[in-house]
Amino acid sequence: MQKVKMMKKYADLLAEEGLASGPKEDVAIYADVEMYGFVRYMVGELYKNRVKHVVVHYTDQSLLRQELINTPDTRIPWLIHDEEQGLEDEVNKHMSRLVLLGESYMTYKRMPNDKAKLYREARENSLGQLLDSYRKGDIVSCYAPVPTKSWAKALYPSLTPSQSYDRLWENIYGICQIEDEGNPALSYHKHIVELNRKAEVLNKYHFESLHIVSLATKTDLTVSLPIKHLWHTAYKEERKSGFKYLATIPAERVYTSPHSHGTNGVVHITQPVWIQGSKITGIWLKFDGGKVIAFGSDQGEESLKPIIQYDDFSFRLGEVSLVSKSLSLARLKDDPFGNCILDAASAVTIALGNSDPECFEDGINMDATELRSHGLNQSRLRFHLPIGSEDLTIVGETEEGKKTTVFKAGEWAF
Repeated sequence: MQKVKMMKKYADLLAEEGLASGPKEDVAIYADVEMYGFVRYMVGELYKNRVKHVVVHYTDQSLLRQELINTPDTRIPWLIHDEEQGLEDEVNKHMSRLVLLGESYMTYKRMPNDKAKLYREARENSLGQLLDSYRKGDIVSCYAPVPTKSWAKALYPSLTPSQSYDRLWENIYGICQIEDEGNPALSYHKHIVELNRKAEVLNKYHFESLHIVSLATKTDLTVSLPIKHLWHTAYKEERKSGFKYLATIPAERVYTSPHSHGTNGVVHITQPVWIQGSKITGIWLKFDGGKVIAFGSDQGEESLKPIIQYDDFSFRLGEVSLVSKSLSLARLKDDPFGNCILDAASAVTIALGNSDPECFEDGINMDATELRSHGLNQSRLRFHLPIGSEDLTIVGETEEGKKTTVFKAGEWAF
């Protein structure tokens, strides 16, 4: 299919199913400057849906990286000042938010860990409270990957720039299950309905723990779950209006938050991961009482350590995410995509760091202290690690000792 048609269909999916856009809405788009071609189609699709107004914010990762490297540490918070003012205005106007992401790790490539940490924490300190309106579902927001030529060339270096860009568009098109004919939003909605059914089944079981095993990778991990944990998908409901939307596209995951003190055993990470531009392979973690007590890797251990020791809670789990092997994005590529949305949905994953409040009953109305008291981890970091494999088995166990197979040979068992 021609790339122009791909872009238009993808824009249709994001507008219809992602943002659930409609008349009289205001929309803010955040995109890399390299995405300008797709953004034009996206804006056109939104206006076709009769939205009231669209604002586009462009960023340049290369310029931002240069700015960070050359800005004194004490001036880092000033880099966020204009963004904070703009975001405050958008929250006050109840504007829907579409964030288009390309290559996620390039901003911090070869940057000192301390400076990258300062910037992330400055953003959270300045923008965190405003972004909570989107995180909690008070206002619609959707995150989605969009190819850039620089990202595509980094993924497929053996191809020409044009070929690599086309390949990445084709892969994202396939990942989102967009067919050549028909309405992409209607087609994708069927996929979401099935994922929601999986989440509903898991919520009915009320598992006390999950036992995750792979003989091939030597993973043997037991993950305890909070009593009132909830399983979710990317399908959300805006709390005030009741609008249904997708927080991320693609939406492959069914996820929950484990008990931060209830993980025990050893887990081996089955794909390389990127940390600040450094590729880390062969990661393994050993847990005891929820805490990482030992870790290692075949390559890049010096980059892994600052993540595990990022703060007082980053060495505990904040999420378990289930993705069927047949839907897994890993089938398209052995290496990570370098995009936080795609990599988080690449396979069954565990995530170090922060838990999602929505994964606990009434959690979105609790503060950090209350969430922590119920076992939900509260960190300033969330870092996904893929653990999917051909023989992965996951067995859930209830408080009464009843066991149910959730995953068998990397696939859903129900």
